[in-house]
Amino acid sequence: RDRSVSRGLGDVYKRQALDDKRLASTLSLAPSILLLQPSTIEDKIGFLSENFNIPKSEIKRIVLHGPRVLVNDNETILKKVKYYRITLGLNSKQFNKVFRLNPAILGLRHDFVKSKIDFYMQKFGFSIEQISKIFKRFPAIVNYPIKNIEKKIDLLTGEFGLSIEKIGKNMLISPSIFAFNPQTILKRRQFYINTFGISKEQFNKIFYKLPTIFNLSEELILEKANFYEKQFGLTRKEFVRCFLNSPSILELNIDSVSQKAEFYKKAFGLDDNEFKTLLLRDMSMLDRNLENGENRIDQILALGFDKNDIISSPKILTIPSRNLILRYAICMNEGMTKKFFLGRNAYFFSEQKLYARYQFEKESQIKINNILQHEDAFSKRYGVSTDELMKLYPLSSKKEIEIIDTFFKNNNIVANYDAENGELQ
Repeated sequence: RDRSVSRGLGDVYKRQALDDKRLASTLSLAPSILLLQPSTIEDKIGFLSENFNIPKSEIKRIVLHGPRVLVNDNETILKKVKYYRITLGLNSKQFNKVFRLNPAILGLRHDFVKSKIDFYMQKFGFSIEQISKIFKRFPAIVNYPIKNIEKKIDLLTGEFGLSIEKIGKNMLISPSIFAFNPQTILKRRQFYINTFGISKEQFNKIFYKLPTIFNLSEELILEKANFYEKQFGLTRKEFVRCFLNSPSILELNIDSVSQKAEFYKKAFGLDDNEFKTLLLRDMSMLDRNLENGENRIDQILALGFDKNDIISSPKILTIPSRNLILRYAICMNEGMTKKFFLGRNAYFFSEQKLYARYQFEKESQIKINNILQHEDAFSKRYGVSTDELMKLYPLSSKKEIEIIDTFFKNNNIVANYDAENGELQ
């Protein structure tokens, strides 16, 4: 039997730094490439490099993950590129990036890809723009057979209690959840349960908040947990408490966390124990970008908040300056105390809702016992929804400035409000 073709093929691939084991794996994905002449493969490598701006040094990865592209003639490849670009609205730069992430897409048939796009649009109500967004982040989303996708959807709805709508929202954030097989997903959940002593229900809530949690390796998870415990003197039980409240802390860069911790301690004059107390109440502030951090701290202090307020209600550090200023000004102008504002988490109530409810109270002359009460209770008691009130009493830019000016005057605050940037000057 003539082995010159397969020997030549192996030589070409080994020049791309592939060992025998990797070569065997690649051949299992597309056995028909054994029929290709070495010169054909070399020409294809040159074609891909030239048309998709891919250095030949990257061909190794392309051969490993998408060998079928070598079987297609150049005209067919260009037709597939055109299909993706037109269907998903990709420019050449975006497609080249996607191809680098998942070279296997050029080995897929048009009807196979179209069936995936149609499935996602029908199942989750996605627009083609949303499909394009998902595809650019995780192009392998078109690789999986629909039966496999349906099995994972059944797992997420059954074991994790997610609705189809929530799964769709999670896909927009972290479509890579479909890269894991059901056994891996369940195994990873069991790891969290065993390591941190949490229940299935608690983990499901974490996954609901942080759909990217399956992207983290077990080694990295343990490294992050040990870091937080050692850096801030937390017990494992205390860390788990923080993790349940703010699961995104597992995704944060360790060096960045240390930097933010030092910044907050210095800005508010906190010692290690006070900062630990703050973290135990809410660790999500470590997830905030420190860009213009000093200016933001100045904004908070200028409103009359002090160190004790930050320790008791650290979540105000997560509210954008403009929103915090307006929400606090509206409430204080209407007679709310700072203690009540912080204690009842009024800073989470949107300024539009607060303004609309207070205006309704004034104009209807109906005393609202609790301006912050839940929407269902409010609409049932007063016969009108807050959404309806916001249409009746819109919060204009002009009104915002009036509210801020009144607040400054009543509290002897010497500052100017920059309405465009939502900051105190």
